[in-house]
Amino acid sequence: MDNRTYVKGMHMNNILYLGSQSSSRHKLLQDALIPFIVLEHTSNEVVNVHGLTFHEHVLTIARSKIKTLKLPNPAVVQQNYIFVLTADTLIRLAKTGTVLGKPKDRAHAREMLEAESREALEIVTGCCLEKLQKVGESWVEIGR
Repeated sequence: MDNRTYVKGMHMNNILYLGSQSSSRHKLLQDALIPFIVLEHTSNEVVNVHGLTFHEHVLTIARSKIKTLKLPNPAVVQQNYIFVLTADTLIRLAKTGTVLGKPKDRAHAREMLEAESREALEIVTGCCLEKLQKVGESWVEIGR
């Protein structure tokens, strides 16, 4: 499967490496004419750190994703550096503070939608963007 998303008329030397399967993020980048390649990650997207605010929790998930990305082999990438982006979005019910993760099944999804229709929502997206430099046969973080 080719995981590259090409934007017509764009020079493909500057490609964003995206650690997200979100179709809405894909569409956003396509609409912005930003060429990208989707990378897989092995993060379970769960953070067990106590004392974090809701915003810190979401950002921590995005950071955990970037640490578990399956980066491209430096030998096959022409550029000496790449930009890698991860993101995570969570929804919290404003009144009860209940965080709504991904639904477990169709019935759970229905429950979540009903809860969302009864309460105001707080929707937060955390993003992590890193610049990685090719050093020998590996990538080294040079900017966040």
